[in-house]
Amino acid sequence: MTTGFGMRFTRAAGRHRLALLALAVWVVANLAALGLAGGYLPFDRPALARLPFAAQMAAPTLGMVEIFGLMGVVFWMTRRRVVPDMAARAPARAVAAREAAGLLA
Repeated sequence: MTTGFGMRFTRAAGRHRLALLALAVWVVANLAALGLAGGYLPFDRPALARLPFAAQMAAPTLGMVEIFGLMGVVFWMTRRRVVPDMAARAPARAVAAREAAGLLA
């Protein structure tokens, strides 16, 4: 039985401790903001002034979901590409140091 791309991507991300830590920090930060805000955000944002508190709190999270969705699309589109060997294309250490020094000078 084959699994879909989304399932494989989710499983791969779920195995990384840093991804799980970032998700936990995001959830805790949002819960803390909800608790500390008391239903009011003290920011001067005229464009969002008429939006309800819940919508103002949900907007950044929805933005992050969109970003991660786009990352998933890019990952899916490039999944069969060969990863380039960047080290093979780099100049020798002495040449790189000389070039960097010349650029900074």
